[in-house]
Amino acid sequence: MKKLAVVLAVALAFGVGSLVAQTFPDVPWDHWAYDAVATLAEKGIIVGYPDGYFKGNRPLTRYEFACALRNALERIAAEITPPPADVSALQSAINQLRSRVEALEKVPPGVPADVLDRLSAVEQQLQQAATKGELEAVRNQVAELQRKVAAIPITPEDIQTLRRLINEFRDELATLGVDVDEMRRDLDALTERLVALEERVGKFSVGGFATYITRGEKPKDPANPPVDLNAQTLNPNEKLLANLFAGYDVDVNMGFKVNETTDIIATIWGRDWSNPWKPISAADTATIYKLYLTTTPMENAKLTVGKFPFQLTPYTLKLVDPDVYTYIPKFDEGNYIISGGKLDVDVKPAKISLFAARNTGAPDLRIVVPGPTVDQFAGARVELPNLIELIPEIGLTYYRAGLTFPGWVNPYAEVFGANIAIAPPVKNLSITGEWAQFKADDDTHAAKIDKDNTALDAALTYAVTDTLKVKAGYKTVQQNYFAPGYWERLLWERNPSNIKGSYGDISWTGLKNLALNLRGAFYEIDKGPSAGDKINYYVAGVKYDLTPRIGLNLGYEYLQYKPTVGLEDKFGYLTLGVSYGLGKDAALNLLYQNINLKPGGAAEAKGDIVVTQVSVKF
Repeated sequence: MKKLAVVLAVALAFGVGSLVAQTFPDVPWDHWAYDAVATLAEKGIIVGYPDGYFKGNRPLTRYEFACALRNALERIAAEITPPPADVSALQSAINQLRSRVEALEKVPPGVPADVLDRLSAVEQQLQQAATKGELEAVRNQVAELQRKVAAIPITPEDIQTLRRLINEFRDELATLGVDVDEMRRDLDALTERLVALEERVGKFSVGGFATYITRGEKPKDPANPPVDLNAQTLNPNEKLLANLFAGYDVDVNMGFKVNETTDIIATIWGRDWSNPWKPISAADTATIYKLYLTTTPMENAKLTVGKFPFQLTPYTLKLVDPDVYTYIPKFDEGNYIISGGKLDVDVKPAKISLFAARNTGAPDLRIVVPGPTVDQFAGARVELPNLIELIPEIGLTYYRAGLTFPGWVNPYAEVFGANIAIAPPVKNLSITGEWAQFKADDDTHAAKIDKDNTALDAALTYAVTDTLKVKAGYKTVQQNYFAPGYWERLLWERNPSNIKGSYGDISWTGLKNLALNLRGAFYEIDKGPSAGDKINYYVAGVKYDLTPRIGLNLGYEYLQYKPTVGLEDKFGYLTLGVSYGLGKDAALNLLYQNINLKPGGAAEAKGDIVVTQVSVKF
């Protein structure tokens, strides 16, 4: 404990913070969703869950976040109506007045050619076309409209926050019966209404996320350093603060409203480091890594063109989070950056997304599969939301990608996927599942993959009470399944394949300032020389709000690898996190982790990591 106290004191002395490692399947302390929900709660947009309150001082599970968000969306949906009659009447009056004034540009017969006489005639006609009373009525209506706009409780920025929350809690919302895509369209409609009322056509908006990170690490034995949860070997430092990494990362998001149906979005990414798996100091760089246009060519369609963020489902297409020790939105939200186009069409009862793009995004945000390079891809996703009451969501995915690899001729890969959410007639029970398949081939069949290439994941979730939730599932990911998704992390292993077995979660939030979580996964190697080997993976977490601003997070990840022949491996990661709220949209966080790896038949590898991060959303 003395050693731990020294480490914490040294890290705090730097005056910067880092987000706690995401060792829990629910929402981490420092997750942006906490600040987002707190901000919306202050405005009365989110009224709370489960007891009608949310005050920012209670740890929430993903399920509770989803419930609060669902309640907010239902309230907003009830208010998304056509513009009020007085607004329509005002617009009509303005249009009529404009037409009548424009008609004055034509000189009526008999008006003298003299300019002064013509101006007098125009003034006379203007008085006839719009009396003082009429103009005063319009002026009063404009003033009334301005007062109404100023009183609107939800802003376009709030809607953007809701969109981010919907994306984050998409799966949980689906299990609660929320039509996620329909709600997105409703939010789009509300945004258009607000934009029209605020007369923001042609206006510019800016926001973003900035963070500063430091990281120190020290193996117990510099000659035998352990690996961290990013699968990176610790630097062979003699002291914790030797070779200290420090760097910044900032996104500046800019939006341009071209007209009522068209927007342009651009994001500048600046940083002074490289390699998110193991940050290394580098020269300052700045690049526009997102630049795209969205427009609505017809009422039920939306077109996106340019360099834009994109993901599908966890088993088909989703960016792997490279660093569990920090929170940076571009890496944690799961979006690849692609260059191309996407068309979303709503044709009841289906929602169809067609896409085609090149894999030319920022280097750290490109699609990567083992071996070959992904050049371009095209495909479609079809969703059938609320087809029947018992099935709130069905989704089908397909895309084909062109590849490049030495010795292969015209290689390609295909990914097929299907996901479903079921709401059986049992209160608080939900069932979710996803199936996917990966195929590949080329003209010479050197790249052929057509067997042992599927993934299946099914889970049942039951909310025993408002504060206690249990989940049980089974998955199998065959050895030749290589789709560029992000479905699981077992310590440092992302997207494990050639496994099969069960898993489960228990989460409890019985107290306002305390949350507990337990997770277990019990897998077996499916095929090959290691067939039959066992993997037992455990996660335990405790979250405690010391004060409304200070949160504590204690987590432990432990993995046992039990081979059928040979000695057992035991790997443990103990994590302590401290978070401090610096006010609205700013957080200071500290993480300390102790690593203890005991590989069978080899020397123990131990070490310590301290990561700090201060982050600001603007």
